Amino acid sequence: MAFKSPRNDIEFMTANVAAELESLPLSGHLILILGSFFAITAIVWANFATLEEVARAEGRVIPSGQVQVVQNLEGGILTSVKVKPGQSVKAGQTMLTLDDTHFASSYREGKLTSNALVARIARLTAEIEGQRFTDESYLNDKPGVYFGDEIKLYQIRKQELESSIEILKQQKTQFTTSLAKLRDREKQLYKNAQISQNIFERNKPLVETGAVSHVELLQLEAAVNESLGKLEETRGDIQGSVAAVKEAEKKIQERYQQFISAAQAELNIAKTELKKTNVSNVALEDRVRRTEVKSPVNGTINQVLVNTIGAVVQPGMALVDIVPTDDTLLIEARIRPADIAFVYPGQQAKVKLTAYDFAIYGGLDSVIELISADSITDQIGGPYFKVQVRTQKNYLGTESNPLPIIPGMMASVDIITGEKTVMDYILNPLRRAQSAAMTER
Repeated sequence: MAFKSPRNDIEFMTANVAAELESLPLSGHLILILGSFFAITAIVWANFATLEEVARAEGRVIPSGQVQVVQNLEGGILTSVKVKPGQSVKAGQTMLTLDDTHFASSYREGKLTSNALVARIARLTAEIEGQRFTDESYLNDKPGVYFGDEIKLYQIRKQELESSIEILKQQKTQFTTSLAKLRDREKQLYKNAQISQNIFERNKPLVETGAVSHVELLQLEAAVNESLGKLEETRGDIQGSVAAVKEAEKKIQERYQQFISAAQAELNIAKTELKKTNVSNVALEDRVRRTEVKSPVNGTINQVLVNTIGAVVQPGMALVDIVPTDDTLLIEARIRPADIAFVYPGQQAKVKLTAYDFAIYGGLDSVIELISADSITDQIGGPYFKVQVRTQKNYLGTESNPLPIIPGMMASVDIITGEKTVMDYILNPLRRAQSAAMTER
């Protein structure tokens, strides 16, 4: 069936076109209409659909840190090697061990000295403060310290102090007893003197009457003077005894003070020695700890520079080379100068490792970390800019089944520099050709 075009349209067509159109089947018109529709749709889609604009760079995985050379400060005799080249190690993992006999012996000696000083300080503190030094509850806060010898010394010194104080107290008691007797005698002598004085006063008037002779009166007066003399002498003795009692009390206090002062002096010396010993022990403990040569970082063993058991390791000698690994990878890549204008630090990128098929294992999301300040020329004279890209993880695959990535693996870096429409990609070659057309000499 032929398609009948409207009469008003045919009037404006040439005779040939009108004849062809009148004879065109309906299916042909449908194909023409659908083709026009798809062409218009494709043009509209190409004008609005966007694609990522990517700058590509080639590079390789490099260590995220400098190669670590592990040394030992003091050196010694090698006793064991626990790692081998290519082995992964964790920070703090023991790689080599050295003979620690000398350092361990010195450290144990220092520790014994320290514990002895702790016990001495505890004993001296108890002596100064008058505390008991046999109460286990007092000693339990210092585990590992032996107090037996200091407890014995404490008991001996305490007995010596108590013995010397007891002697002084006995002397004081003697002086006190003597003082009491002298005071009793003073009272008696005072009464006797009063009696003698009274007798003398009563007999004195009798001399004039002749009832008492002058000789008898003189004898009575002599008796009075003798009583008064003895009384004064006793009072002098009382003062001496009082002074002796006070002196005895003073000696007791001085003996206590001497004991405490001597203990305080010893305590000060012991505390100073303990501080010095503790400082020395820290250094010795560090030396003992360093006989186990540990990895300072997470990484992979590159070289083990000493392997012979019993070999003498010199102080400061290099023992192991470690290539650090981290939770992220660092990719060093080369980018063309033509693409550098749209590349900047912090820009998103995708790293594809050539050792693992991208279609199967995917890539690593990453960020531009560093861009060289100037272009660099390679061995064949080609310029490039060096960029460093930091990945967000250090493995492909899953966390439970990771695919290892090691330094030296080659990688392709896709740096997303922007977006373009499909139409831009189609027209750009035409625009470049137009800008260069008819400009030749």
